[in-house]
Amino acid sequence: MQLVLLLLVAAVAAAQPLTLEPYTLRVFDGAQTAADLGRLQVAPGIQIAFLRLRARSEHTAPPIFFLMGGAGRGIVMGQVPPFYRLFDRLRDVADVLLLDQRGIGMSVPDLESVCTAGPPAPPDALSTTARLLDAQLAAIRRCADQVSARSIDLGAFTVGNRASDIEQLRRALGAERVSLLAWSAGTETALETMRRFGDRIASAVLAGAVGPDDILSLPSTADLLLRRISPALFETARALAEKLDRQPMKMTAGDREILVGKPALQSAIQADLSDGRALPSLPAWLPALAKGDPQAFQRKAEGMYNSLRSASILGLALGCDRGWPPERLERVRREARSSVAGSDGSPLPQACAMLKLPRDAAQDQPIFSAVRTLFVTGTLDAATPPHQAEQIRLGFPNSSHLIVTNGTHDSIAHPAVQSAIVSFFKGEDAGRSTLELPSPFR
Repeated sequence: MQLVLLLLVAAVAAAQPLTLEPYTLRVFDGAQTAADLGRLQVAPGIQIAFLRLRARSEHTAPPIFFLMGGAGRGIVMGQVPPFYRLFDRLRDVADVLLLDQRGIGMSVPDLESVCTAGPPAPPDALSTTARLLDAQLAAIRRCADQVSARSIDLGAFTVGNRASDIEQLRRALGAERVSLLAWSAGTETALETMRRFGDRIASAVLAGAVGPDDILSLPSTADLLLRRISPALFETARALAEKLDRQPMKMTAGDREILVGKPALQSAIQADLSDGRALPSLPAWLPALAKGDPQAFQRKAEGMYNSLRSASILGLALGCDRGWPPERLERVRREARSSVAGSDGSPLPQACAMLKLPRDAAQDQPIFSAVRTLFVTGTLDAATPPHQAEQIRLGFPNSSHLIVTNGTHDSIAHPAVQSAIVSFFKGEDAGRSTLELPSPFR
C-alpha cells in the first residue's frame, strides 16, 4: 500500500512540473523585496526559470510576463534600479513575472555558461571586415563544438519554442490570459507568442520592436541617425573611416599589439547609437580621435578584441531561426559598400550556413493580431527605429505607438515612459502619441 502511495505521489509530481520557492530579490541600490522563484520543465532536459513579484491586490489584471532583450535573461533585470522601479509599479496592476527564457540565466541548460573562452584572436582581427569575420567564425565554431560535446541540440532553442514555453507557463499558473512586456529582442518572442497564442494574450507592450525582417540591421539606419545628430559629426566619421580603411591604427590590448581598422570604428559607432548610456559620449570621442587622441576609442577597440575569444551561441541560434529574406541580405551588403557608420559585419549569414542552422519558414507569414498593443520607440535609436515599429503595426489594428523624442534604445528605463506603460496596463488610453525627453547631448 505504501509503495502504491509513493508511486501515486511520484506520478502527480511528474504531472506538475511547476515549482515555486520563496526568494528575496536584492536590488543593486539596496532595496529588497519578497518574491517567488519558479521553475517549469518545458521539454526533456530543458527548464525555464522566472521570478514572480506578487501583485499588491487580490483583484488584479492578468499576470504580466517580462521578456528581456538579448538572449532573454530577465531575472537579473529585477536587480537594476530603473527596471525594478517599473516592475514594482506594475505590481499595482498584476503579478509581474521576470523570465529567464529557454537557454539562458537560471534556466537549464544555460548555454552562455557552456562555452569557455578560447585563445586571443589574431592581432589583425579588427583590421578589415574579412579578418573580423574569420575571427568571429572561429569563436562560433569553437563554442558550437563545446555545446555539441555536451549533447545539447541547438535546434531546440528557437523563438517558436520560446513562444510555446510562454503558453506552457500560462497553463501551469492557471491563468486564463497573460500580458506581455517585451524589450528589444524580447519582442521577437512576444510577437511569435501573439502569432501562435493570440487569444491567450490580454495586452502587450513592445518596446524597441524587432520584426521578422529586422534581424539584419540596415547600414543606412546608422548613417541617417548619425547625420541627424550632427552633420559635422557624420563628416568626421566619414574621414576617420576612410583613413582607417587605408591604414589601420596600431593599438594595444593588454600586452598585445593589435591593428584596428574601419570595421572597429563602425562597430563602436553602432554600439553607441544603440546604447542610451553610451550615446552622449559619441560627439566627444569621435572628434577627439580625429584630432589624434585615441584614448576613448582605444578602450572600445580593446573590449572588441577581447570579446573575440568567445561567442554567444544562443543568440546565434535564435538569429538563424528567425532568418531574413534574400532581398534583405542583398540590400544590407549593397548599402554597406558605401556606408560610413553601418556595415554588414554580422556573422549570422556565414555562421548559419557553417553550422547548418535552418530558418523557420513558418515565420515567413506577416503577423496579424487583434491584441491591444502599445509600441514604444525612440527617435535616437539606431537598433529599433520608429519606422520599424510602424511596419509591424500594419498587422495590429488595435495598437498605438508612443514615439519618444530624444528617446534611445533603453527609453523603457525613463520614468515618463514607465508611467505610460503602467497606465496602458491599467487599461487606460495610451494618451499622447509622442513624448519628449531632454536631449542626451550637452
